[in-house]
Amino acid sequence: MFDENYAKRIFQLSVLVILLSALSFCFIAWQLFVAQNVTLDQYFVSLQGSPSSVGFNSWMRRISFLGSSQFLLPAYLVMVAYYIINRSGKTALVISLTGIGAFLLSSMLKTIVSRPRPLNGLIAHPSTFSFPSGHSTSSLTFFLLLAFFATRRNMNPGFRLLMFCLAVMIAVSIGLSRIYLNVHFPSDVLAGFCVALFWLACMRILYLRLSTRHRLEGT
Repeated sequence: MFDENYAKRIFQLSVLVILLSALSFCFIAWQLFVAQNVTLDQYFVSLQGSPSSVGFNSWMRRISFLGSSQFLLPAYLVMVAYYIINRSGKTALVISLTGIGAFLLSSMLKTIVSRPRPLNGLIAHPSTFSFPSGHSTSSLTFFLLLAFFATRRNMNPGFRLLMFCLAVMIAVSIGLSRIYLNVHFPSDVLAGFCVALFWLACMRILYLRLSTRHRLEGT
């Protein structure tokens, strides 16, 4: 029996996340580009100090790699292939749209805002603009998506919470690595997380609609 109340709660929660993440993104953008308030970025820059050891820098690069297209594209392909093999085209479609959409949305916003990156990065600066952080958007999108599908089938609530906390911790670590490597401002990372939550909530509604239709057709 399809639980309409559950579907309604998920829809309402997703809409709330969409509104809050969009408002948060707009607030960050307004503070930076209208009010010209860069206090947050200046505060974190003052905390950085001089670069740490070569070994620590190397670890930061490795963490940053987890948010790169070189890592995430193969990871998405593995997820999509898994669900195609298991004859779940609906899930494979949603995963594909989530990954592609997050990348395109982040890239579009970068082009619109056109914020230059920080100077004197510890790694070669990418050719794209800085705001919002694509690594932050893509990593939070992927790891929360992975946690969702990994715990979707009757998992223990404690395990589910652990998986989602781990996903957030990985994404936050990637965001901090981008700040440490001086290729992003802190506000870029926060805005990237807002974009990720916005897009994930949109895709959650899509997945809910597809699941609802599938269950109703099966009754």
